Amino acid sequence: MITSMQKLWCAKSRSSEDAVDYLTWTFMYHRLAQNPIYYNLQGVSHRHLSDHLPELLESTLSDLESSKCVAIEDDMDLSPLNHRMIAAYYYISYTTIELFSSSLTAKTKLKALLENISSASESERL
Repeated sequence: MITSMQKLWCAKSRSSEDAVDYLTWTFMYHRLAQNPIYYNLQGVSHRHLSDHLPELLESTLSDLESSKCVAIEDDMDLSPLNHRMIAAYYYISYTTIELFSSSLTAKTKLKALLENISSASESERL
């Protein structure tokens, strides 16, 4: 899901409707119908998919807003913030950028820096 969301924000979506429309053209949208249990879908009809995408988007936007990756104005307009741009450029998770921004300072020692890097979700794949 994070990969699709990173692609979504790289696509410069500016509203929730743009984001849902963009998601309908992704591989993830086609995977929803092929693997409904993985995505917690109740069914695979067009109606089920149409109901699921806004819910998925809302929960993801809430996570991105709390991690300071996007700003949501007037419940519709999306504005990318620096954290989103950094995460997209380096292809890292929004949870990783949130971890780094909350725990790293100019006075952070090497030991703490290495602990943060090893705590990142991307380190699990190494």
